[in-house]
Amino acid sequence: MTQALEKCYLGSVVAIGGGHGLANLLNAIKSLTCSLTAVVTVADDGGSSGRLRRELGAVPPGDLRMCLAALAPEDSVLGDVMTYRFLQGELNGHALGNLILTALAETLGGMDDACVAAGEMLGIAGKVLPCANEPLELHAETVSGDVVGQVAVHDASGIKRIWVEPADVKVPDAVISAVANADFVILGPGSLYTSVLAAAIAPPLRAAIANSKAKKVLVCNLREQRNETQGMSISDQIAAVVQHIGEIDCVLLDDRFCEPGVLEPEFIGNTTVKVAALSSDGGRSHDANLLVEALLELCDSQSVFTVGK
Repeated sequence: MTQALEKCYLGSVVAIGGGHGLANLLNAIKSLTCSLTAVVTVADDGGSSGRLRRELGAVPPGDLRMCLAALAPEDSVLGDVMTYRFLQGELNGHALGNLILTALAETLGGMDDACVAAGEMLGIAGKVLPCANEPLELHAETVSGDVVGQVAVHDASGIKRIWVEPADVKVPDAVISAVANADFVILGPGSLYTSVLAAAIAPPLRAAIANSKAKKVLVCNLREQRNETQGMSISDQIAAVVQHIGEIDCVLLDDRFCEPGVLEPEFIGNTTVKVAALSSDGGRSHDANLLVEALLELCDSQSVFTVGK
């Protein structure tokens, strides 16, 4: 790790999204923030989360579980157990952490309280919160018609816009407060529509992001996703984010996207595009140190802190 990473860390960070992309980001920055809150999608309707949602009416816990495990200490046995998945019997396919979170939510009365309790059990570095305390249904308008459900949206192409129902969804107060007090709001990396925007477009949260004075950063995926973002340029992806949640300040883009003619301007609309090497394994995943270095370079003198101050 470079000298800069040893001495400086990001200020207060809210990271929004879901899936492996958000979990990887949290793992990269968890030791470099004075306050870290993950705001996680609850629109999943596939796999173990989908089964718990259908059978129990549960808030889908899978993305929350991955983020909690990512923020747990590296030597945490309980953190490892949270990711254990049963391979046979009636529990086949369920991750143990999903069952624990569902039980905590039923016991404590809400998934936000369940995540706080699980975080305390795990000793996590930061907070993990659902973007809503009820399961959300993801809808998309596409060039071929409307589709409903996260799995269906993920498999769709030509997406024109997305929204969540119920329309009057309530966002936990702790989420709104974290966004209001953040130095950085980081979106992604992750599936653009079904992870990143799905976690951000509940109307109260969308308004909080728009009103926040935080620097808003989109971390782009390393490659397009089949169907969901297939054929979308970086400009198209920025436009989709602006359409759904308002202006963003900066996009972090891996330099593999920057072949001649693919991306020329330093700005797309009002958004600064920062090109950097973000992957060291041929573009398969973001490199933690490279991603952190790129994020730290976005800090100005008012949002960089020295450890110990």
